[in-house]
Amino acid sequence: MAKKILIIEDDNALSGALSERLKTEGFEVSLAPDGEAGLKILEILRPDLILLDLILPRKTGFEVLSELKKRKEEEN
Repeated sequence: MAKKILIIEDDNALSGALSERLKTEGFEVSLAPDGEAGLKILEILRPDLILLDLILPRKTGFEVLSELKKRKEEEN
């Protein structure tokens, strides 16, 4: 089974280039254009790796990291 990667990046050129390269290496890639969309996809996808831009619209990368930490603490 291919490893899943989520790219949370608002620059379409960069996320597209990363996505294409990773797909050629056999990874399953999903894209999110902002932090809010990234968090929604995370609930469903459960990726093996997240490539996260820090300066994003709607929710910054820092806010996404804080939310992920909060969710992890609630699971334990």
